[in-house]
Amino acid sequence: MAATGIITRRQIRTYILAIAVLLVLLVGLLLLLYLFSRPLVNVGAAKTDGYRHVLSIYGYEGDRLYRPVEVAVDKNGNIYVADSFKHRIVVFDSTGKFLTKFGEYGEGPTNLKFPSAVAVAPDGRVYVLCSAEDKIVAFRDGKPFWVVNVEKPLAATIKKDRLYIATARGVMIGDLDGRLLASFGVRGAGSGMVDMPNGISVDDKGNIYVADSMNYRIQAFNKDGKPLWTLGKGPKDRRKAIQSTERTYGLPTGMTIDENNILYFMDAFNGEIVMADNKGKELKKVGSWGHDDGQFYYPGGLTYAGNRNFIVADKFNDRVQVLYIPSPRPEVLTQIPRYSIPLAALLFVALLLAWLLRRRKQVVAADSSFIDRAIAENKLPMLRDGFKKILVTEEAYETYKDQTHDGVALGELLEVGKHDEGIAEKISEAFGIQDASAKILAICKRRRTRSTLLTEDESLKVSAEELEIQALDFDQLMALYQESEVQEEPA
Repeated sequence: MAATGIITRRQIRTYILAIAVLLVLLVGLLLLLYLFSRPLVNVGAAKTDGYRHVLSIYGYEGDRLYRPVEVAVDKNGNIYVADSFKHRIVVFDSTGKFLTKFGEYGEGPTNLKFPSAVAVAPDGRVYVLCSAEDKIVAFRDGKPFWVVNVEKPLAATIKKDRLYIATARGVMIGDLDGRLLASFGVRGAGSGMVDMPNGISVDDKGNIYVADSMNYRIQAFNKDGKPLWTLGKGPKDRRKAIQSTERTYGLPTGMTIDENNILYFMDAFNGEIVMADNKGKELKKVGSWGHDDGQFYYPGGLTYAGNRNFIVADKFNDRVQVLYIPSPRPEVLTQIPRYSIPLAALLFVALLLAWLLRRRKQVVAADSSFIDRAIAENKLPMLRDGFKKILVTEEAYETYKDQTHDGVALGELLEVGKHDEGIAEKISEAFGIQDASAKILAICKRRRTRSTLLTEDESLKVSAEELEIQALDFDQLMALYQESEVQEEPA
């Protein structure tokens, strides 16, 4: 059956809402056209595009740093510097302003002697590694509160209340109170072995990445210490490593990781920061060898401070540098045509409009007088093709459910409509009509249905109109059907 032209109040509200949604989408589309009509910038096209020096820290009040070997940041962005040759930790804010210092040189168990690394916990506790003294000293508010002996601790990081330590011969994992939880690795050059690693990082899945310095490579391990992959290789003759051109990297040292699980590590001998994904693929390099801003001279530690700011312990330049390094992956945006997103939005709007305007079979309600007339006129096939369901009272359904006319099983075409008995009683009292008529009107009044009523009963039509229910008799429905058929004929 073609469209009959029956439009309920609910449909009118739906169309109004659809128009409002389309207007909002149109405004959004215009905004997208404005934003994406400009060419995208390929951030990753050149080696140093977007890379810039932010600031340098040389010390404070005439007291200069001397061989800063490692750096860390706390949750407030304050910078902790392991000032190695002055045997102390110096703290600056994110702008380079001096805040405090702690640690004393000496032979005592909590004294510092050539600190090799520093890490800061979320609660502000500071962990200082002294590889020359084979120990780790923990500080709270600048005062030591425990010390543990660890052979040659070289690098540290903290992840989810766990302290990860890279030692000369492997990796140790402990809690923040100094208790050892796990360890793995042996010293050597084979797969899974390490040799004097000077950098360590951990991603969100617990995978551990090590700057395996004297093997001139990066190694990845799962949380249980199983090797995952290796990036880079060393020379065949390790005795001639410094002169060899076979090694991939000069000397991997400090390491960090950003919020996208991209790795960053220092290549101390080449004065570069190397970036790699967490699958072991090198992505990009920035920096160069030298003494100017953004250059490095035998750098040590590296840490990520957020907002694309990285902090480098530029060891032999006796300074700490804060650098802005764009993500190495924005260049993929250049592969997307600049009008593709607006076109996709336009396609979405077109599909939505087509869906809203599609012809849908309606659900209507009918009483026995209309059904009997449709049977007599042999129009049940037309009703079956034109309507999704015809709602009737329970009594009417019981009457017709087992009947079949013109190949139409009424038990499949008809369905018992739900209604509120209280509303049916009020309708019956208000209009003085029979229960069956009141029930069919109550079915139409349901908020979820708001169905058009099909009836041959003129008094029922009058009651329906007073209840603001659209009502049609058989002849009116046929007239609408014929009108829609004429409109659909090709010109």
